[in-house]
Amino acid sequence: MAGKMRSRAAVICVLAGIALLGLAAFGPAATAVNNPLAGWTLQGGAAAWQVKPAGNSVYVNAPASDFPHSNGSPSMFVSPANVGGTFNVSITPNTEADDDYVGFALGYAAPINDASCQTTTSCATDFYLFDWKKAQEMEGGAATTDGHEGFSLMRVQSQHDMSNNNTPDHINCFWTHQTVAGACAVLGTDYGTGKGYAFGITYTFRVTYTASQIKIVLLGTGGNPDTTIFDVVPGSAFQTGRLAFYNYSQPNVEYAFDDGTITTTTTTSTTLATTSTTAATSTTTKPTVGPAVSSSIVRTGPNSLATTVELTLGVLLVLAGAAMTAARGKRPDGRFYA
Repeated sequence: MAGKMRSRAAVICVLAGIALLGLAAFGPAATAVNNPLAGWTLQGGAAAWQVKPAGNSVYVNAPASDFPHSNGSPSMFVSPANVGGTFNVSITPNTEADDDYVGFALGYAAPINDASCQTTTSCATDFYLFDWKKAQEMEGGAATTDGHEGFSLMRVQSQHDMSNNNTPDHINCFWTHQTVAGACAVLGTDYGTGKGYAFGITYTFRVTYTASQIKIVLLGTGGNPDTTIFDVVPGSAFQTGRLAFYNYSQPNVEYAFDDGTITTTTTTSTTLATTSTTAATSTTTKPTVGPAVSSSIVRTGPNSLATTVELTLGVLLVLAGAAMTAARGKRPDGRFYA
């Protein structure tokens, strides 16, 4: 009789333990989230990139509280694998801090794990850069000839200074946005009053990056229509590469990447000299991402303590049930007592 009671108690303990472990894993205290920034790393200048706890966005803090050290140098937060096809990038300039550059890089190949980028004036670069400035740069109350409000798209190559955070030095490409042989090639600009970003708004860009096209569309907010900013066909194929968030001297900005499938119906493509239109049936383009996307269980909110208790009790009950089963003993012929 005692053996049967011990057996029943063991079964009850094990079942109760399994139930508590299930609550801990799938109950309201556990939230399954997509973690698209797993494996992303800081490259280039040393901006203060900080991944949010949920793992699906990254925030740029000011490097220091004192000016001019609060101005960060050109910096990237880079995916661990190549990214291509059609996908979304969201950028949120959060608080009034400055009026400098945010954006992203496509076909990113360099710098990768190059420590010299943060300490010397010579750093190898290789990517297509889309950037966006809030306002026209002013010096002494007058507009400068660079630092324009609005958008630009450039091919950046060769050696550049990624460690300099002093914007008056007007770092080639990143500040002047001028074509320099072998180093910078301007593919397009869209400058003008009213074309800068505003604070406290999340801007989402639908990006198409393939060997034959760079297309960047600002999705409409507040009832505004979508706006195609750049749609460029290259003279030669665009290279494959990683995706990078870009920040130059603009703290308090949050970035996110959405690799969700995008449906498109038509494509309009332009070069710097000619325009062409290609008709397309409705198609679905899945981005090429590789291992840049992962999922995880993130525990948040007031129920996190309850989840810990459920996990602890569940494990203890399962162990107790196993211990009672092992302690039941055996008959002389080797069989377990019932």
